[in-house]
Amino acid sequence: MKYRYSIVIPMYNSENTILNSIKSVLKQSNDIEIVIIDDGSEDLSSEVVLQFIRQNNLSKIINYYKISHQGISVARNIGISKCHGDYFIFLDSDDELVPNSIVKVDNYLKQYPVDLLKCSVQCVENKEYDCRFDLPYFDNIDGLKALLYFCESNRIFATPWSYVINREYFCQTNLSFLENTLHEDYGMMPILIFNSPTVSSNNIELYKYIKRENSAVTKNDYQSEINRMNDFILHTYNLVDLFLKSNILQEDKIKIVEYFYKRLNIKYNHLDSYVKENINFSLKGLIDKIIVEKSNNISIKIDSILKKYKYINFPLEYKITIKATVQLAINQFKDNLSCIILGGSGGKNEIVVGCSDIDIYIILNKYVVNEVVIFTKKLEKFKIHIGLTVYSKNEFNTGWIDGKTKVMLYEKQNYQVNPTLYGKIIKNKIDYSYIVQNDTENLPNVLHECRRLHIDIINNKVSIDKKYLKKLLVLIKCFLNTKRIFSFGYERVLNDLKKYLKEIGKINTLTKIADFDIIYAIKNPIEVQHNILFFGETVLALISEELKEDKQWKKE
Repeated sequence: MKYRYSIVIPMYNSENTILNSIKSVLKQSNDIEIVIIDDGSEDLSSEVVLQFIRQNNLSKIINYYKISHQGISVARNIGISKCHGDYFIFLDSDDELVPNSIVKVDNYLKQYPVDLLKCSVQCVENKEYDCRFDLPYFDNIDGLKALLYFCESNRIFATPWSYVINREYFCQTNLSFLENTLHEDYGMMPILIFNSPTVSSNNIELYKYIKRENSAVTKNDYQSEINRMNDFILHTYNLVDLFLKSNILQEDKIKIVEYFYKRLNIKYNHLDSYVKENINFSLKGLIDKIIVEKSNNISIKIDSILKKYKYINFPLEYKITIKATVQLAINQFKDNLSCIILGGSGGKNEIVVGCSDIDIYIILNKYVVNEVVIFTKKLEKFKIHIGLTVYSKNEFNTGWIDGKTKVMLYEKQNYQVNPTLYGKIIKNKIDYSYIVQNDTENLPNVLHECRRLHIDIINNKVSIDKKYLKKLLVLIKCFLNTKRIFSFGYERVLNDLKKYLKEIGKINTLTKIADFDIIYAIKNPIEVQHNILFFGETVLALISEELKEDKQWKKE
């Protein structure tokens, strides 16, 4: 059914406030649907909402969905996907809409059918009124002008619940709230405004913002504060990076990025001293440096490299972390830095489709222990995991680095991967025969380790997870290396194994693993554990048989 307005309510543990939120919507005009996304509530929120829907026969107006607890970003993204209205409005489950506000909004939109309408906010909290949400008023201007007006006001405008958003426009942008982060609205709303063809800001009071002392935002928990601030820094970096590279006038770039810089410092200056000591100083320092220099050349350079090697499809947080790591290394090592090489691709918290882990190799002219220690300590503040290794040029020339590591560093020569992010790559000849010999000797041990883990899983001593699949991947890579097939990345390794099986005529084994989706399996190991075990059994049986054949050949 088509509606004029969809009200999206992300809900988590809101049994005492959710009905007030719902009722404030039901008192509006009739042409409204309510979409509630229950983000895995652990209190009675679910029962309260479902009982209210049943008792008042509201199943055609209120659509209720329950998901596992994943945070407000995920809940908002899902909520948008479930909307049917021409416009949608976010409503937090402990706030309310102002009475008769939708009628006033609709009358305005009939006169100015804009893509984004910023409305006024009634702020209800236990302190004197302040002007944080007071913004300039204007009718039907483009997104850049609107963003400049908002930034010049030095007020808070990145609150998604104070906007009426055209659903068709939003879907066209392909934007979404960055998941697994806090302050997700701050990271997305400025971009949504900037891209909008038409924006209005008026004095219609739409939203009643009710700030409670026991809300998640005001909870006095140090680790939560640290996480919130680190995510705020992450979003600030992305916004500064994006707008400095945008195709707008330099003076407009500076106005916009200085607004975000001011907001960052305002939040930082209000932090508890303990929180200040534990935030991501490296990334904040990088933002400071970018703002001072009014340039972002290293970011632009790395973006072009990522695009060239198709690493541009990395999730945003990984791209930001790569850039920040490179800049941090440049600042830390200065003239002692020879080059930085990107290898792997994914991270422990999440994987990138078709790849495995992010690894960064830093090559120094001279290895200075104290410098490396300081650098790695700074890097520990970063939220996303990166496998970091630091070498010296001398280590390449004296044979300290084995051939297998060199293949990891220099696969670029044969496979067009592992791009150099900074400096020039050191050209060293790789002895592939050594790799083959090394893995031929090591293969039985790797096989034994995987077999032991496989048996432990069958006996319920350990559960299936990403670790098991990664060990299988190492086994397959080791096996392929003995056949002089030097592969990389989850999907590439599996595809190379399939090609090898086809070449040697093991069609039966190929058929068994042909439909196995290793990326889906890594992301959802519990859901497809039977498929994973079958895949593991097939791989273990194949390599065991191959080792027997090799031994028999050697005897003959």
